[in-house]
Amino acid sequence: AFGAMKELCIGDEASGRKLVSKGIVKIILRAMEENQDLAIMQSAACGLIGYLQYGKRDKEAPKLAKAVIAAMKAHGDSSYVQIEGCDALVELAHINSVLPIL
Repeated sequence: AFGAMKELCIGDEASGRKLVSKGIVKIILRAMEENQDLAIMQSAACGLIGYLQYGKRDKEAPKLAKAVIAAMKAHGDSSYVQIEGCDALVELAHINSVLPIL
């Protein structure tokens, strides 16, 4: 499902903003927490995180950054998790509250 949501967000910032406003961040965090051992799910979640639209002061962004870093550490042998994780962190790095974590 995260992959389909990512496809909606590519090139359509309004979709990314709408997903965030509807609570997708909490869903992503819960899914990543409950499925830490599934590299494919972690990769899909990281991929979506990179395409969502956050405000510069988003309160949940640090939690997302920590979840992405945890996924990358847990799945160091998965190139998909590493690539999607890096992309997500690049986007999250634009949010001031994330910088101390990186």
